[in-house]
Amino acid sequence: LLLQLTLGRLARGLVRELDIAGCDLLTKSAVTRAAMAQRTIQRLNGTNVGVGSWTPEQLLRVIAALDDLRVLTADCRSLGASSPLLRLLAHPAVRLRKLVLHKPESGAALEPAADDLVSLTAALKRKPPGGGDAPVASLREVDLGQSGGGLRGAFEFVAALLAGEECRVQKLALSGVRSASVEALAALGAALDGNRHLEQLSLGCNFISAE
Repeated sequence: LLLQLTLGRLARGLVRELDIAGCDLLTKSAVTRAAMAQRTIQRLNGTNVGVGSWTPEQLLRVIAALDDLRVLTADCRSLGASSPLLRLLAHPAVRLRKLVLHKPESGAALEPAADDLVSLTAALKRKPPGGGDAPVASLREVDLGQSGGGLRGAFEFVAALLAGEECRVQKLALSGVRSASVEALAALGAALDGNRHLEQLSLGCNFISAE
């Protein structure tokens, strides 16, 4: 409420940059209302705000309120490659830096389907209609080691993501990811061979056989 009142008292257009990172007492709805009070904010850092990570739906509401937004920094959690997540990745203000795929919750059928990973790859590599870089160009770290070995299609996903000159991923973690087909591993090997940006590759406790 204090943030909303403060920004509401300022002349519209006065605030161009807002950094509220680490403000755990703020709610996501309060940030959205504050954004509506200052619609000309160009840079917003909302990392670790309130309880838990942002959802794609919450961030889309913030983006809709900010007409001039150029850079959005936030932590976001999504269940699979949902439609809101894909729309969020397509926004030019969103520059994805780190992608982590977590282990499905115990006893729940939450593992991303193969179609989810295909949709996510396509969204990351799709250039905006007005020109410019695809979202994958800003991605620097991919961590599939948090999937606990329970992510099918991981090697195919990474191979497709790394392929092409736009991908500039520097850190890749595939620790503990379950085994894949020979074809998938060959595709990953070819993508790694053609990649000139990767600096750190983690394959510890993996199920890649000697074959």
